[in-house]
Amino acid sequence: MKWHRYLIILILVTGLRGISGVVVDSLVVKGNQITRYNIIAREVSHPIPAEFDSAVARLDRNRVYNMGIFESVAIYPLEDSGVVYLVVEVIESFRMLPLPLFYYQDDVGWSYGGAASYRNFRGLNQQLLLSATLGGEKTYRIVFSDPWLFGDRIAMFGQAGRTYRGHATYDFRHMIQIFELGLGKASSDNTFIAAGTFNVQQREVKWSDLTGPGTPDGPRRQLNHHFAHIRFSLLWRTTDIWRDPTRGAQLGVAVSTTQGLDDPSPSYNNLIWEAAWFRALTDRTTPLVLGIGLKWTYYDRDTPVYLHQFIGRKWVRGYSPVPGENHEKVRGRLEKTSVANIAFELRRTLIPRTVWYQVAVGLSGVLFVDHAWGYGPDAPLAEAMPVTGFGAGLRLFLPFIELLAFDIGTNRYDYKLHYIWGISHKF
Repeated sequence: MKWHRYLIILILVTGLRGISGVVVDSLVVKGNQITRYNIIAREVSHPIPAEFDSAVARLDRNRVYNMGIFESVAIYPLEDSGVVYLVVEVIESFRMLPLPLFYYQDDVGWSYGGAASYRNFRGLNQQLLLSATLGGEKTYRIVFSDPWLFGDRIAMFGQAGRTYRGHATYDFRHMIQIFELGLGKASSDNTFIAAGTFNVQQREVKWSDLTGPGTPDGPRRQLNHHFAHIRFSLLWRTTDIWRDPTRGAQLGVAVSTTQGLDDPSPSYNNLIWEAAWFRALTDRTTPLVLGIGLKWTYYDRDTPVYLHQFIGRKWVRGYSPVPGENHEKVRGRLEKTSVANIAFELRRTLIPRTVWYQVAVGLSGVLFVDHAWGYGPDAPLAEAMPVTGFGAGLRLFLPFIELLAFDIGTNRYDYKLHYIWGISHKF
């Protein structure tokens, strides 16, 4: 049966073997040393018994891979002793890994620390994360999540943490302390996801000098705010691979209300709308992919200075995050209450993701153009002047994180190069 070995190798490379005309009788899961059988089986929608359908198997392969706990997934029919099995073969990721944290941000400088990530806890696709940093950004955080805690895809999420950092534009230190719990519900095919969260939070602003120039929302003053925050969100997603889509679309909306718990603490409401569309422009195994992302965030009133939106870097790559360090023609557009944004990216896989000793590593390149319009209660969106940046970047895919992004951007006003790197994705 030597030919079977070569066939299995081919399956692992391509991710799927397109065979039709055979009837699969039973489901078999292979390679799951830790993950429980039912955790994988519940993601498989292929009917059994039924004729093998390569299109359904491809969707199931993506659904299992999108769980985020496997480095490789293959689904194929296999006959043994007169019985045809639908085989789901996986290579599990490392479950626990200590991660050093060492990063640079323009506004606070270098931060360093570490994290311990425990994925697929108890083989149930649960995740536990502990992290802490010192230096420019002092943080601690504990996060627990389970995408299917009970019932029919009822998810649970919880976190507690604290962040203490400086500010890019103003000379104050900002402290955020939060405790949050949430529940979510996914459709059977994970196309729709609804979620609701509740958190209590404290925010402090401590100025080093109260006599300096004021901010757009008033003079400098020490702040100590306490809030109760409720958020509802809905996500519709048809993208094939969530981590690096080549086709499909997604649409999300989130509505939140923040209520001050004492007299000094303001109340406000927020609406966020996001959409993205992806299309492969070529049919190669490493296609050229066009991605278009849109995001709109709206606050219904003036917000405290720690919620101001700084359009450089976060929204539009190619600018300094400090408005005053950009060209004078655009400085006045870079600090606003609300923002509308559209981004275009062309993506191409440079090094296909390959599994080495249970670790999948890959590299992609991107070209991007970002546009944003900042506005607020006293400055309508229709009258906003655009901010545009463009550049190129790399995306390194690593286990335990979404990806490591490195971008070099500039703008048409001064053509200075601005470097951005971090664990993130544009949209």
